This record gives sequence, C-alpha cells and structure tokens, in this order.
Amino acid sequence: MQICRSISLLFLLLLAQYVPAQLSWTALNGPIGLKSQTPSVSANGIIFLNRNNVHQFDISFDNGDTWEAHDLTLNTFPFGFKVLQVPNDQTYVLLNDRVNRFRQNTKDWEHLPGFDESKQIWFDSQNRLWRTLADGQLAYSTNDGNDFTTVFSDVANSTKLAMYNDAHNLMVIEEAPNNLVYHFTTAGQKQLISFTANNFYIEWVKYNPYSGTAYMKTNDYMGYIKKSTDGGISWSAVSFPPNFPGEYLSDLLFTQTGETWAVNGVAVLISTNEGADWTPLPPLTPNDLYQSGTIAITANGQKVYYHVTGCGAQGFYRSLDHGAVWTDITSKFQYPDITDIVKTSDGALYAEACRKYNVEVSKNEGISWQTLTIPTASGPFIPVSICKSPGGTLFVPGNQVVYRSQNNGTSWDTLDFEIFPVSPYHKMSVGLDGSVYLFHNQQGAGYSMDNGESWTQMEVSNDFIHYLYFGDQFHPNGNFYRSGQYFIHKFIPSINFMDYVLLPGGSYIEAFAVTGTGRMLVLTTDITFFSQTLYYSDDEGQSFQEAGPLPEWSIPAKLISGPGMVLLRLNGNYYRSLDDGITWEIYFATSAFPSIINCLYFSPDNYLYAGLYSEVIHRTGEKVVAVQEPLSHQQIEKLYPNPVTDLLFMELSAAGIVQYSIYDALGRVSHHQIVQTGAQGSLVLDIQSLATGVHFIEIRNETGGLIGRNTFYKQ
Repeated sequence: MQICRSISLLFLLLLAQYVPAQLSWTALNGPIGLKSQTPSVSANGIIFLNRNNVHQFDISFDNGDTWEAHDLTLNTFPFGFKVLQVPNDQTYVLLNDRVNRFRQNTKDWEHLPGFDESKQIWFDSQNRLWRTLADGQLAYSTNDGNDFTTVFSDVANSTKLAMYNDAHNLMVIEEAPNNLVYHFTTAGQKQLISFTANNFYIEWVKYNPYSGTAYMKTNDYMGYIKKSTDGGISWSAVSFPPNFPGEYLSDLLFTQTGETWAVNGVAVLISTNEGADWTPLPPLTPNDLYQSGTIAITANGQKVYYHVTGCGAQGFYRSLDHGAVWTDITSKFQYPDITDIVKTSDGALYAEACRKYNVEVSKNEGISWQTLTIPTASGPFIPVSICKSPGGTLFVPGNQVVYRSQNNGTSWDTLDFEIFPVSPYHKMSVGLDGSVYLFHNQQGAGYSMDNGESWTQMEVSNDFIHYLYFGDQFHPNGNFYRSGQYFIHKFIPSINFMDYVLLPGGSYIEAFAVTGTGRMLVLTTDITFFSQTLYYSDDEGQSFQEAGPLPEWSIPAKLISGPGMVLLRLNGNYYRSLDDGITWEIYFATSAFPSIINCLYFSPDNYLYAGLYSEVIHRTGEKVVAVQEPLSHQQIEKLYPNPVTDLLFMELSAAGIVQYSIYDALGRVSHHQIVQTGAQGSLVLDIQSLATGVHFIEIRNETGGLIGRNTFYKQ
C-alpha cells in the first residue's frame, strides 16, 4: 500500500513534534574553576571580583579566605563594567551608564541616580566624584550627585583625567593625529601642554593621591613613562632597568606609605622615591606562570593580590607580607568558565573548565562533580578537547599519545598512534559512527573508523589544517566536512580522498552545519551589499538552493544542528527550524541567562545544554524534540554498503514480514513495498533506479510498528 505524504522533509517531522517556543531552563551546578576577572581592593583590604559578563560581584572581607556574592539589580543586560576604587574605602561601579556604590555596612549596592547617563567617572583626593556625559559636559559633585559643578561643556567621551586639587588638574583628549594634553583648574582655566613627538598617543594617566605626582604612559621614545610633580605643567622621563622596558609597563600602583609599584606582566618593581630607583619584587608565585596578570594592593602595601589572566593559566594569589611569600587561593572560587560540555548516551555529563587542565564528570545531571584522573605520560597533562562517541567513549589528545576511556574516565588506555607526535594542542573530532579525526598543527591529519583501534594518514592540503574554519561536521553517510571562510573541505574516508565544495560566488561563509538528514546548510555574507543568504544542499554540495528569508541580519552568526532541529544564532536571539532550515521561529534569547552562552550541545537524549561564561551549566527543562512513537522489538542492526551503487543490504534483528519506504531528500516517496525477510532477518533491496544523493529509508513491521530509520547515499 502506498503511504502518502504531503509535507516535505517528512522524515524530520516523523521524528519530531513541535514544542512550545518558550524554553524553560534548569541551572546545573558547574565544576570548580576560577572565572577570568580583575581584582579591586579597597584601602582597608576588601576584595571585589566581578564575574565576567554578569552583574554579580564576589566580595571577600577576610583577605580572600571566604567569598560572598552580591548582585547589582539591573533592568538591562550588563555592558561596559568599570570599577573605581577610591581612598575613602568606597567602591563605585559604572555600568550601563549608571553609577552604583557598595555600602560596606549593609553589604549591598546603592544606586546614585544623579550620575545616570555618565560615560566616565573619577574620584579625586578631595572626595569629589567627577563625570562626563555624552554631550561633552565635565562636572563634579561633592554630595553623591545631588548637585554638580560644571567645569567644561565640550570634552570628548574618551577624555582621560588625573585629579589633584582646585589648582592642578590634568586632561587628555584623544584627537587625530595627536593626543592633546591640558592643564586646567576647576575655575575653568585651561592651558595646552606641548609634546614634540609625531602622532603622540597616551595610553593611560595615573595619579598618586598620596604624593600628588602624575604619571603618563605614552608612545614617545623620549620616555614611555613620564611623571610630573607640578600638576602636569612640566614632565620628565622615568627610567627603568634594561630588562624592564617602560614600553611594556602595564600598570602603576601607589601606597600611602610612599611606594610606587610598576607592574609588567608577572614582574614587579618597587620604588620608594617616586621612580628614581627601583627594586625588583620577589617572584610572584611558587610556579612558573607566564601570562600577564593584574596586581591589586591595599593602601599600606601589605595585602597584595595577584590574578593571572588567560584560559588555562588562571590563578589567584595572595600575599600578606608585602609580596615576600605568595599563597594560591584559586580553589576558593566555585564558578567555572566552561569551554566545552558533552553528554554521552550512558548519561554522564562532562565539562571542561577554563581554569584547570582537566575534565570533570557528573553522573547526576550536574548536581555534583568530580575531576577525572587522566594518566600522564611525561610532563604536565594539558587536554584541549574532550571528544565522545554515542557509546560514551572519551578521547583526549596529549603527551604525545591519544588517551581513550570507555568507562566514564575510570580507567584509560593509550591508543597506538604513530602517524605523527600527538601534542596537547591537537584537535579531535568524533563522528556518530565511531569515526575519529585527529589534526596536527603542522604535520597533517589522521583518522580512524574503528573507535581509535587503527589509524590512517589523511591526504590533506596545508590549508585544511591552518585556515580559518567554522567547525567540523559529519554527514550521515560517514563523510567528513570542515568549513573555511570561502569553501568547504569534504573528506571521503572510504577512498581516503579530499575534495572541495564550491559555494555560490561573491560571499564568504558565516556559519555552516550538516543536519541529521544529510542536508548541508551554509549561511553566507556579502558585505558589499550588506546581505546574508542561507543556502541548502541535499546532494553534498553539488548544487545549492536558497532557503527561506532569514529573520534578521547579523555578524557573526552560528548554525547548530541537533536531533530533528537546527538552531541559528543571530545577534542575541536563537531561532529554530524544524524543517531543515526552510522556515524559522524564535526559540530563546541570550537575555534568558545571567551570562553569555559559551557553548551549546544537543545530547543524544534530546536535551539542549548551554555552557555559560563564568557560570554554571544550564539544561532545558524538557526534551527539545520528542520522539512520537516507540520502536518495535525488531531493529535494524546493519545497513551496508554506504555509499551504495546498486544493491543495499540490511540485517534486521528478527525475520518476518516488513514494509519499507524510501524517501528522497525532499520527503517524496520513491519506493514502497511489503516483503518477507530472509531466515535470519536479512533484506536485499535493488536501488539502481534511485537518483544520486541522500535517501532516507523507513522500516515497519507487518502491523505498522516502527522498526527503524536510516539514511544512505546513492552513488
């Protein structure tokens, strides 16, 4: 009997049903890790650490031993943090053009409405708060913004200020080709200070409130660091030791005991005579940290806090004796910077946090976590990516070998891989059929089609390894794709052959995905005409057609394919398509989360997981696409060969009468027949008449119960 379908892409709709467009999310506890942040320290030693991209501060009142979270109440998503520490122990935050002050007695934030619309704020030694507005007004207040005194009405938003007293103030205005430096008084008198360098530029201005000395970092070779002791009227160069060049100075800090701290990455010099002589500080940390960090000190210079920036080398260190001895207090922070999340079919949830070189696993949906113990061959282990297969296998490259675990990381074996040395930074991709791809930054790539048991060198070009790419994708027939900016690499493992997919000309690729049905989706951008076009191909890139209109225009964008669904990220919205990219509807917005989404992952059991920057993992409260009908007791155990030319062989779990339907890529029925399988459940189908391309086969038993579905490629 003929089964009629009128809806295109039927096999998607058979798998999925529409769910409400308004998603609900559940927050899962994240693994331990330190978010990337910069410390601020009040004069009496209170430490403020802002969670990146969120409106929460972690605050410590006991030198970092314990931490409390204190939120800022906001009506909009936070953007543009600026934390201002002042000598009177107050802390001010400029956020979304609003100023909030932390009240230490009540441990909460107080909004100062008089400073609304402020673009910049400063605090001077006379306890006055200064601000600039979008219209160029520079003014100060002595009563928390209830009244203002305007000094200038035409300064640029990018003005840099160093405040001294009513007689001496410094203002830097960014103008091309040179920055302009003015000395001015609060009475409105302004005097231009001349510098002779061409294209003169000032990176920052610092003011020592305890001595009245001003400092500037410039691009002037006559002195990268300059100081002034007369309110900015005259300047002299500050000299540093030869191994501490001034052009690489990142910060200057001051104490009320007369010290000036010069910070250059992890190196620090201290001067007790305003930069005339310098003494190096002992090494900041007990280990060999190599990335630039941030130093914050108290007014007396005894409590010093050091933060190392950068994913993979983060840490937070404390010294209570003027920097002589340092203690690592990184473990005090319980929030991760999640770089990857996966969930294997056996139910284990894995997460990689930015701070530590490890992988953490949760077997109870993120309620609790434990760190995986991965063996070390030689030296420190540095995993870069965790890769999974449907059976729950974990792959991690590192230490010149490839590690594999098939029991949730309880034990690991070392794979025999001799194509090229496997360094910690290698990239791995794992397909749904057990295929594993490993890419070397210089020496090419290798692949395995048997879960890593044996490996073959890939014949690839250099641009396959080095070029800018937008992700790895697997076709249901086993072919592998890697998208670049202007073309897509296509690798056919059955013949170890690399090919290119040619795209419509005149544009570059913005996002790329391959759906579970084998459809290729490519979002291109033409910046000449400020337009974006979504193309789809059902024949692996031999031909492309335009999909429906996009809901909006955005650079950058991202495509994510899941079971029966495709997600498209444009600006702050995620749109979904249940018909392989033809029509779209808004699904959720990034504003639904307290932080920016770092990674999204569809789990095999149809949940959607979101890993957030500096936040916990979130999961949808319901399956995003529900399976409408259960499978019968029979199953499709094998389908081969794939790709196929003439005869398609199938092995079912039991013999009997079955009915099969074959659909093309547009959901049209091309074959339907009721047949008797062989004694062992074998089935042979003649598909020579099918057109070249992707096809979908559905097998049902005699009573119509679903046995299984699969895709194959007709050559």
